[in-house]
Amino acid sequence: MVTQTLSEVNSNNSSQNSAKYTFNENLNVEFLNKTYGENLSFCEKMFGIFLSTTDADMITLMEYIQHNNYEAVRALSHKIKNNFTWVGLPKLSKMMYDLENMARKQGSLNLNITHLQKSYSESLKYVKNEYENLRVFTSQNNTGV
Repeated sequence: MVTQTLSEVNSNNSSQNSAKYTFNENLNVEFLNKTYGENLSFCEKMFGIFLSTTDADMITLMEYIQHNNYEAVRALSHKIKNNFTWVGLPKLSKMMYDLENMARKQGSLNLNITHLQKSYSESLKYVKNEYENLRVFTSQNNTGV
């Protein structure tokens, strides 16, 4: 899970590099710069964890929504909402928060499913691209910790 390695930010935040990395403007650049600083190896790791876990979670979440499994939707949206924040996607994190609350109140879950799927699909392209850019940058600039 993405949040499991958060403690590494402080312990590994001493990585220094001479080249400056610029995040994609479609992500929350301010948050990413503040959170990861120059520790781009850790950032790369977080993006990789996100990519390796979130697709399966989103598929499962959509199945729960289609079956109006309120408790499962609530639990899974709660579990993954912060993952979006760690890769600079606060709007998707907010959507998960809202979905969690709708499920808690047993409100209509299908209301925003199309918008959620579209937003996730579009954002995933940015995350995948950023991950590849981070991999190249860290390997070329020796930012490994």
